[in-house]
Amino acid sequence: MAELREYRGHIRNRRQLCEELGIGGGLSAKECEKQIIVNELSTCLLKYPDQMKGKLEDVKTAVDDMQQELDKGYEKAKEIVDSVDKKGN
Repeated sequence: MAELREYRGHIRNRRQLCEELGIGGGLSAKECEKQIIVNELSTCLLKYPDQMKGKLEDVKTAVDDMQQELDKGYEKAKEIVDSVDKKGN
């Protein structure tokens, strides 16, 4: 899986990630970034259930906010994803 590279809060390798994740090319940069965050959150829930167990309330809050199209939901989801130890330590 491609590594997420950020610069000042913006995903820099967006095209590569979108291709790898099968996200449509017709999305705006912002919509693409939102979809990447949603996919990352979903992946973390599936691959790291033990780590995510303690974050389920935060995930619920983030998803509720995302469903209401609030940016803070995507920001919270990004924080959750970033807090996961993806190397399994």
